[in-house]
Amino acid sequence: MRRHVLLLISLGCLVSLGCHAARPEPAERFTIEDGRFVLRRGQESRPFTPWGFNYDRTVVDGRDMLLEDVMRERPAIVNEDFAAMRRLGGNTVRIFISTSEVLASPDRVNDEGLQRLDRVLDMAGANGLKVILVGLATIRPASIPEWMQNASDEQMEAAELLFWRTVARACRRRSEIFTYDLQNEPVVHWSNSDNWIVGCFDMPDGQRFCYVHQHYRQIESKWTRHVQAKYGTVEALRQHWPDFPRTGETWDRIAVPAFDGKDPRFAEYAAWNRGVFAAWAQRLADAIRVEDDTHLITVGALDPAPLAEAVDFYCYHLYPPAAGPGEDYLAKCRQDWEQRLSKVPADKPLVIEEFYPMWKPAGVPTADVLETMLDVTRDRCAGWISFYWGAADRLTWVATENRRLYEEWQEAWSAHAPK
Repeated sequence: MRRHVLLLISLGCLVSLGCHAARPEPAERFTIEDGRFVLRRGQESRPFTPWGFNYDRTVVDGRDMLLEDVMRERPAIVNEDFAAMRRLGGNTVRIFISTSEVLASPDRVNDEGLQRLDRVLDMAGANGLKVILVGLATIRPASIPEWMQNASDEQMEAAELLFWRTVARACRRRSEIFTYDLQNEPVVHWSNSDNWIVGCFDMPDGQRFCYVHQHYRQIESKWTRHVQAKYGTVEALRQHWPDFPRTGETWDRIAVPAFDGKDPRFAEYAAWNRGVFAAWAQRLADAIRVEDDTHLITVGALDPAPLAEAVDFYCYHLYPPAAGPGEDYLAKCRQDWEQRLSKVPADKPLVIEEFYPMWKPAGVPTADVLETMLDVTRDRCAGWISFYWGAADRLTWVATENRRLYEEWQEAWSAHAPK
């Protein structure tokens, strides 16, 4: 009860802060028509093709910094980077908002973080950029607050709802928002784990940044409760699973099967785990729509299919596959991308939300990688987002070829920007 009271108080206080002060309805809003995005302004409308940049980090004075770092210390850099994105032909920027930027605790809003978000949206609008607002980011493990590290699954469910209700109420009238993106690459744990996030990279300055967000660290307890509720008694469960109980398994501690399709319980557990993932997204999407029924919702998911009911359109992250000596790199890319995209449901628009040639043979022109990707995806996709980490001379490069690739990629990306 106390948590619900605090939540209502926190939400009620939002009306006094910057980006959630009273505003008219958005001057512009996005709709989806015939599988494409349309930008509406009053009675006027025009097609909109998202084309732009992920802005997950940048480098200032040799230090890799997240958006909140730069906004606290050097906010003018963000404006400079947004202006550069626009000059490169971008119309969209994907920003990552840390959980702790919006929440000071599981049930208390961080007002200063909301004010920084307000300024970021102002900068984006001033530079002609629409925003993909990614929430619940925990990119830098070293910065995960203590309250998150110690939170139970139930506490995190409540905190995530508060996060998105807060953001949606704060920004429901902001025309800079293209879409809310529930989280970057969320997944549900298969078994109990202390991990919050994986998919990590060590930056040149020594920091570790990670991008795959994991949920339900106590998943085995959730599975046990599900099985108990579904089957009711030990006798009924034994009839359903002849191998119950397995070694060490009890009615009060149902075993999680191995991640192996040969396990007779694998399919049942995988379907349930998938359902947990779908319910997670639906719960957050419903919370957003209560506060803001104007803006679109998506998820930057590794597997978009389970989230079909929660989102307005799909997002997919696409990178070149590794190729061995003598392999036709572009042909392998084409085959891999066609195969992967075939698994994305075709009932809604699709945006390639991340793309960058992180690995390619030295002899393959950078522009050819982009042209191959566009050729594969053009008929299926309604938008494309790559990366911008700041001006090339500001970044810290381990190898000169990485800088050359970055500069060549910006040139190629700019040349293909929608006119």
